[in-house]
Amino acid sequence: MDYKMTDDKVRNSFETSGDNLQGNIQGNQGNIGDINQTYSITNYHAPVIDEQTKAEFYGRKELRKMVKKRWIEGFLYDVFHPESSEKSLPMIKLVLEERPDAVKPPFQRQEVSRVLPTGMSEFEVFDQIGAGQTLLILGESGAGKTITLLKLAEDLIDRAEKDESLLIPVVFNLCSWRSKDKNQEIADWLIKELEDKYKAHDFGKTWIDKKQLILLLDGLDEVKADLRKACVQKINEFIKKYGPTKVVVCSNIEEYEDIGVKLEFEGAIFIRPLTSEQVNEYLDNAVEKQVAVKSLLQQDTKLQELAMSPLMLSILTQACQGYQGKTVEHLSQKGSLEELTKDVFDVYIERMFSKETDGKPREYKLPYLNPQTKQWLTWLAQKMEKASQKEFFIEQMQPTWLGSKAQYLFGNMLIGGSILGLTFGLIAFLSAWVTCKTCTEDSIKWAGINGIIAFVFFGLVLGWGKADIKTVETIKWSWQEAKNSLLFGGIIAILVWLLLIFALSLWYGRNLEVSLNNIVFRSSALGGIIAGLSYVLSNALKGPAIQTKTYPNQGIWVSLKSAIIIVLIISVPLIMLILFRIDRPNIGSRFGLRWAMFLGLGFGGGADCIKHFTLRFLLHRNNYIPWNYARFLDYASERSFLKKVGGGYIFVHGMLQKHFARMK
Repeated sequence: MDYKMTDDKVRNSFETSGDNLQGNIQGNQGNIGDINQTYSITNYHAPVIDEQTKAEFYGRKELRKMVKKRWIEGFLYDVFHPESSEKSLPMIKLVLEERPDAVKPPFQRQEVSRVLPTGMSEFEVFDQIGAGQTLLILGESGAGKTITLLKLAEDLIDRAEKDESLLIPVVFNLCSWRSKDKNQEIADWLIKELEDKYKAHDFGKTWIDKKQLILLLDGLDEVKADLRKACVQKINEFIKKYGPTKVVVCSNIEEYEDIGVKLEFEGAIFIRPLTSEQVNEYLDNAVEKQVAVKSLLQQDTKLQELAMSPLMLSILTQACQGYQGKTVEHLSQKGSLEELTKDVFDVYIERMFSKETDGKPREYKLPYLNPQTKQWLTWLAQKMEKASQKEFFIEQMQPTWLGSKAQYLFGNMLIGGSILGLTFGLIAFLSAWVTCKTCTEDSIKWAGINGIIAFVFFGLVLGWGKADIKTVETIKWSWQEAKNSLLFGGIIAILVWLLLIFALSLWYGRNLEVSLNNIVFRSSALGGIIAGLSYVLSNALKGPAIQTKTYPNQGIWVSLKSAIIIVLIISVPLIMLILFRIDRPNIGSRFGLRWAMFLGLGFGGGADCIKHFTLRFLLHRNNYIPWNYARFLDYASERSFLKKVGGGYIFVHGMLQKHFARMK
């Protein structure tokens, strides 16, 4: 399909010529990227849709805003335009090389690699490909591949904001493609990522099917090694099936060449390492002349090789600031390039620990010992590497991070059962006191029995139920969830009914009158119905995750709020039912109401809050994390180990994450 711009003026308005897109190697980020760009936008229009609904229109608009806020404002702008930095560092101009041999185009053309002309960027290459643009961006670690990808996204978003018909660029990280059976289709993965990361629950499949997105896929090299070949094959299958969908993929060149299968793309470019002239120009243009670094580079050829990476040049420059003499002497003793890289990161870490804290908020001056900080960051990096995870949310920690499943299950039984048992007993006591207007020995005993029953029941449910923690962040009615919950809700109703008959009969003994016996049966039945209905309602009222998290652990706090709201939604109509439809509300009806409140709390998000609390408690007890985890992560962000993006955290660079993960 050929998409044409009908107005030359519109086309001209999208033509951009600018100064060099320059990767700012800032002290706090350790990222780079300087791309010369002069290009025009063509073929970026979304296919014409005869009946595009208003909801879908606003969905596209929200998706574009979310991509911009998450990746451009939340990440790219902080790299290129940081609010503050210790030292102002110059920018680097990157040199690009065309690599047609890295991909397998549909028509088997034979071309050799060539350095692109001065001023020509990968954006121009992408623009010149034409319909069905597919481009592979290769480079060494730390060469600026991600920054290059995000800058392309920024320019495409800017133009899409001016013309709603243009395709929307969306950034994905391929590290989350980790299907165990290697058969996960890219389209299915994209739809799930659109739902999970961008909350496009209603239109994700439509946008993929109708080719309304520009897919920017970062981190092919971050896919698990045994899955990379299958991932490339699935991408090729996706390209064939979905025709002219525009796709850009980034990968480390070494890992890509080891795959053995090529992407069937139209073009590929390689970000060339820096030359010695570029390095010297960078050091000479620094606000503070990097004399010590230049001297060190002149003495050590291995360090010269390391400095060819823009990221490592940035890290080295920052590491040497403040105590150059000691750093030069220490680094010059290193042998292999791998040892040298490790040592540069070690020196960088120590340098970040020594950053000034004057004028900083109190949490940045907390007395975290440096060894303890490194231990906690090492544990976090190891877990993220194992899970192929680049972005960390506190509420998304799972029991598998603890290491001992038995310890977690026992903790759930003990802590969850105790909390819910005490809550249930307290509710029983208060309901008896409100009904009888007095505190009697019987009411205390009754509260104790309720607490014990709840402790056993919910201890088993929390201990032996599904271990995964899933937050309940919004409330939305789902007929499908209600239908799926009917069977288990019926089982709960029968069990609670039988338990009530047994408990009430045991409580009142053999002296039950016929009329009282009838009331016990009726109220027990009502209690069972209330309990089963509560389970169905609490599951049917669970909605999707909130669209954009703005503070740490937001999912858990919102889950607790949702649980309370669900309890109120369930309890109020049941209270009215009990008051007007039962003869003895102080027997089974009170018990049923307590179960309604309890199941609403437990299955409406409260149980997952308890599981999260248990996991956090056990992780803290094992010294894997501090108790106030969010405050520590903010501290690590200020020290330029992590970067805070919305309510989540990422390491400032994947190489730093890997460095921490290798620590003991």
